[in-house]
Amino acid sequence: MENEASASIVLEKVRQKVDRIDAVLASINSSPQRPETLLEWGSDALLRTIHDNLVTHFVAAKTFIPAIADAGLYLGIGGGMADKLFPYYAYNSMIQSALRMMFRYLDHENTARRIEIRELIISAMVTTDEKANTGERKFNWITSHQVGEHIASMIETPAAFAGPIQLLNSSHGVGRSLSMELTPPPPPSPQANV
Repeated sequence: MENEASASIVLEKVRQKVDRIDAVLASINSSPQRPETLLEWGSDALLRTIHDNLVTHFVAAKTFIPAIADAGLYLGIGGGMADKLFPYYAYNSMIQSALRMMFRYLDHENTARRIEIRELIISAMVTTDEKANTGERKFNWITSHQVGEHIASMIETPAAFAGPIQLLNSSHGVGRSLSMELTPPPPPSPQANV
């Protein structure tokens, strides 16, 4: 998903294999090689990270949303760092905040409501089933299998997960809708443009 041209190649390969696209799952990210405070970052590194973690999601959405069949789902995966401070992860928090707003705007601009558009925020540590069974799992961790089960529920019944931003923050939330809705702003008054 480097750019629109590369994303179009992926879309064409998908179209060669299937007659109809009912759902698209976009899970795209990369991480810097070493932890640094925000002011230790250079602008080139920050721009590359924004490209690799935000622009790629934009390119995927722009390419695949028009290709999804009616009543389908476009689902992006995000993380829970937009609302929390983690040492050396300012870049991640900034990008996740922007990604969340991107999905809100995609949903808001989806006026025809031909498809559902969602972002799933995974705000818990994810472990493997193997580690969970050995006692290495912490209290609020979820397994990769549970994440997959939740995503399958969203794909099977997208309307049951109302609201553009959905949260999965514990194993108790698997298969359940937990919306992170903003209160919509009131319509502008006629005097606002005076």
